Amino acid sequence: MTRYMVYLPNTDKNRFPDRCVICGKPAEGRHNILSDAMMDIDRLNRTNISVPGHENCIAANRRARIRRGVLFFLFIVFGGSFPFALIRLGVGAYTTFILLLAAVFISVFIISKNQNLPFKFYIYSTNELIFSFADKEYAEEFAALNGAVDTGQNVYRVNDGK
Repeated sequence: MTRYMVYLPNTDKNRFPDRCVICGKPAEGRHNILSDAMMDIDRLNRTNISVPGHENCIAANRRARIRRGVLFFLFIVFGGSFPFALIRLGVGAYTTFILLLAAVFISVFIISKNQNLPFKFYIYSTNELIFSFADKEYAEEFAALNGAVDTGQNVYRVNDGK
């Protein structure tokens, strides 16, 4: 599962091809707002971007990200209780329940992590965003529109000396 990463300045001037970022079909001028947040030492930095996309595609992508977050939380909670259950093997029913629950959530988490979301973006720093695409053609078109060049290993950056 190859990802194509485009690093761009955190501005509202980033341009997208007029195709849905999820399905790649013509967006016909429809845009949706996506947001991400990064915790700084003293405050929460939230960034909103407007992306071309069909409402149902964006909603499905958003649900998949939320589902991943919930599964990650459950993985931490139940995966974290796994060692404690092993310590108390004499408890019987409780141990069996925790072990089964941990196995189920670990399996679901692994399956979920292997699903390749078509589009994601992250706040890399207060002044840089990472746009991550599953589609190479879309990533290359997006990078070209924003003046980013291929730096190797499926990474595109604006040529500013980095």
